Amino acid sequence: MGLLEGYEPKEVWSFFEEFSQIPHGSGNTKEISDYMAKFAKDRGLKYRQDEVGNVVIFKDATDGYENSDPVILQGHIDMVAVKDDDVDKDLEKDHIDLEIVHADDTSDPEGLRGEFEHDEWVTAKGTTLGGDDGMAVAYMLAILDSDEIKHPPLECVFTIDEEVGMIGATKLDASDLKGKILLNADSQHEGKFVVGCAGGVIVEASLPINKEPITPYVIEFRIDGLTGGHSGTAIDQYRMNGLVAMGRILLKCFQSVGMRIITVDGGVADNAIPTEAEAAVVVLEENKEKTVKIIKETFEEIKTEFKNTDPDANLTINEVGEQDVRALGDGSTLATIIALSNMPNGIQRVDSEINSVETSLNLGVVRTEDDKVTLKFLVRSTKETAKWNVVEQIRALTEIFGGEIQTYGGYKGWEPIENSKITKVMSDNFKSLFGKEVKVGTVHAGLECGIFCDKIEGLDAISFGPQVDDIHTTEEKASILSAKRCWDLILKTLEDLK
Repeated sequence: MGLLEGYEPKEVWSFFEEFSQIPHGSGNTKEISDYMAKFAKDRGLKYRQDEVGNVVIFKDATDGYENSDPVILQGHIDMVAVKDDDVDKDLEKDHIDLEIVHADDTSDPEGLRGEFEHDEWVTAKGTTLGGDDGMAVAYMLAILDSDEIKHPPLECVFTIDEEVGMIGATKLDASDLKGKILLNADSQHEGKFVVGCAGGVIVEASLPINKEPITPYVIEFRIDGLTGGHSGTAIDQYRMNGLVAMGRILLKCFQSVGMRIITVDGGVADNAIPTEAEAAVVVLEENKEKTVKIIKETFEEIKTEFKNTDPDANLTINEVGEQDVRALGDGSTLATIIALSNMPNGIQRVDSEINSVETSLNLGVVRTEDDKVTLKFLVRSTKETAKWNVVEQIRALTEIFGGEIQTYGGYKGWEPIENSKITKVMSDNFKSLFGKEVKVGTVHAGLECGIFCDKIEGLDAISFGPQVDDIHTTEEKASILSAKRCWDLILKTLEDLK
């Protein structure tokens, strides 16, 4: 008996639990892509699986809908795969472990859950859940598997690697898709329909470094326990970025005791606000106590500033002592610290007309390698010119220190269309089912809808979904009640698209 057996909608949770046993972090999607292809083949459904792993499954209309226009259902099969430090799993190989929790058992400092406060939630033990975008995938599989649901001809599109630059959607050949309406279930707030989003681009800055053998006093320290979150939807919460905080501590140490960096690392994805960062530095032995004092005091300053958003921020210090190491030279150390502490990060501009974030960026990943330090950002904006202006700021600062940048995974924003048929149908259905008006708007996060609208002329798209909180973190959880309500909304909408 599965953990989720008995919960409604049972067919949706059954598929969700089944494919949750398959590791499917971004860049590791071959097995789940093959699962989707086998699903279609086993049921005699027409499908295609392209060279990158996208899968499109077609299903004929049910009786009475043969003359209806096709509808595209779409979601991505990759997830942000993150785990807590004490979890003994390799998320490239090991599956996640699901569990049921009550909202009362978890924190909700921002009061986001509203009517779901006392609901049961599906989460995972010490890892991300993959509700983003596993809920969409489970909905589509349940619809494709059913012989009872009324619907027009369906074109179900399962894309790969949305979380690392929407690679699958960008590379998808959409020439055989005939639908002019697209339902994307990749939004995580019930009661809000998304009809537009920001564009984005990933920027990787590489700083050349030189290392020198040295035998002074080694100190390691780590920041963790931060709230984190999605770098689009949570950027306006002004949460602590672990890497930016690390840069501030390193700068203070460098100014005071002249230390050198051995390594600095942190973050797991460009689109996730880093919840941790760690560094190893070398100092003269006579400066060890002063260095530890500076690290502690600077961290406490930062923690006080972020006490409301990151109450569980934690610092761990390990004094290793004398050890033969290869440390960055003075120039490389200074360049790395300046990059960490002075690169733009966070909200850059707010659109005053709609009081919403226009332009932002997130320093999501830093890695120290043998010959370089790399910093990975995700830049977002509703304005293309503003997006590329931020990229040029990163380029200018990087080139000052002899480095270079690469950009990839770029996508344009998605602009709302007037008199959207699907928005009206779903808004009316939401009100008739749940007795209240839905909110319709845009989001600062990126969505694949914009890419599909660019590929398919005249496409009328909408993004929606059940309540899934704390995506891209190990606190991620999906509301069981909301999952059922969203399922009812999807079925009613498909029935009405006759």
